[in-house]
Amino acid sequence: MVQLPDVAIIDRCRAGDESAFAVLVDRYAKRAFALAYRMTGSVEDAEDLSQEAFVVVFRKLGTFREESRFSTWLYRIVLNLCRRHYRRQRLRAALSFSSSGEKEIQVEPRTDETPESRLVAAETGRAALEAVRKLPAKQREVFVLKHLEGLKIREIARVLSCAEGTVKAHLFRAVRAVEKNMEER
Repeated sequence: MVQLPDVAIIDRCRAGDESAFAVLVDRYAKRAFALAYRMTGSVEDAEDLSQEAFVVVFRKLGTFREESRFSTWLYRIVLNLCRRHYRRQRLRAALSFSSSGEKEIQVEPRTDETPESRLVAAETGRAALEAVRKLPAKQREVFVLKHLEGLKIREIARVLSCAEGTVKAHLFRAVRAVEKNMEER
C-alpha cells in the first residue's frame, strides 16, 4: 500500500481503513514537522502542531476535494495551526508581560569541515533562521514554503489561497529583507 498514490490511500482511509491513514502519516509526518519547525523555531511546538495537523486531517479527510494535491492541503492545515499558535503566544505574552519562552534554534554543523568552518556555518545558519523568523507572517510563510520546503509558486498560492502574483511579491520582499538582515550582521 505504501506504493499507492495519495488518492488511492485517501479512498481507503475514507472507507475506514486505519492502516491506510498510518501510511499517509508515515509519508507526510516529516514534511509536516519540518514546516511547523521552520515556522515556530521550536521542536516541541513543531511536534505538537504536526501531530495536531494529522488529527485535523483524520477528522476532515471527508472534506478533502482533491482539487489540489494532498500535500498542499496538509501544508495549509499546518500553516493555519502555526498561525493560531502564534496568535495564542502573542496573547499569552501580552497578558503575562513575559517572553514566550521560545528556545533558541539549534543548527547542526556539518561534520566534514574544519572546526572553524563549522563554527562559521553554524553562526550563519542561526543568523539566517533568525532573519527568517523576523519576517512578517505572510513573507515568512512564503519564504519557508519556497526556499525551505521547495514548493513552486503555484503550489504556494494554493496553500495560502492567494494569487501567484501575491506570492511573488511577498517572496521578493522576504528575500530582500533576509539579505539586508544578513548584510547588517
